Amino acid sequence: MKTVEVARPDATVRPQWTFRIDDIGDKATFEANWRSRQRLSDAQWKKVLSVLPGRIGVRASNGGNARRFVEAVLWMAHTRAYWSDIPVEYGAWHAIYIRFGRWAHEDVWGDVVKALEDQPKTQALLGALVEKYQASYRIQRLRGKMK
Repeated sequence: MKTVEVARPDATVRPQWTFRIDDIGDKATFEANWRSRQRLSDAQWKKVLSVLPGRIGVRASNGGNARRFVEAVLWMAHTRAYWSDIPVEYGAWHAIYIRFGRWAHEDVWGDVVKALEDQPKTQALLGALVEKYQASYRIQRLRGKMK
């Protein structure tokens, strides 16, 4: 039997893949990335905030920043990416997805879409994302996979 020596990778060489948490860097970089990803101006955010239900984040102990959550959903609407591809600046993708679904069932997104009347493209994309989610949910219910 022939033995083959496996060269051990140099400890100083960083692998090409990294966990997403490694990409955050320092707080200044994090904030710069967050600011560059914002899709709503402060005036637009005030309109959206006025239609959101009271006591946002009460249900979860880490309810987090409502603006970052809404911005994450707008990022999803604009990019049409997988939920798991949400940039780390927005938070945990699964928590965002669950909260998005909860708001879709409570029809919060309908009010948000109406509040974005000065952004017709964003309004259309967000409306389409919500409709796609609700249609998928209805199909799963009809097939008996959900209760």
